[in-house]
Amino acid sequence: MRFVIVAAALAAFAAPALAQDPTDPNGDKRTHELNAEVKARLDAQTAAEARAQAEYQAAQAKYEADMAAHRAAMARYEACVAGDQSACTPATGS
Repeated sequence: MRFVIVAAALAAFAAPALAQDPTDPNGDKRTHELNAEVKARLDAQTAAEARAQAEYQAAQAKYEADMAAHRAAMARYEACVAGDQSACTPATGS
């Protein structure tokens, strides 16, 4: 959460500086350099957030698949306990 707040604050403070055209020959060279640095950091931040989101979604999908497999195993166990002998054999592929 702190990561997102810092990124939002950086974006808010960088927005006016990024509004200047970095190729404007009438601008201050150091300002343009700083603008380019801030833009590069913001772009890197955006890419890092996209990677983190993709990793989170992959982990969530894996968790959901693991839980589905667990629920299926529990259903087989409960059926076995209830007397269904065909459910007492282990599932193939597990």
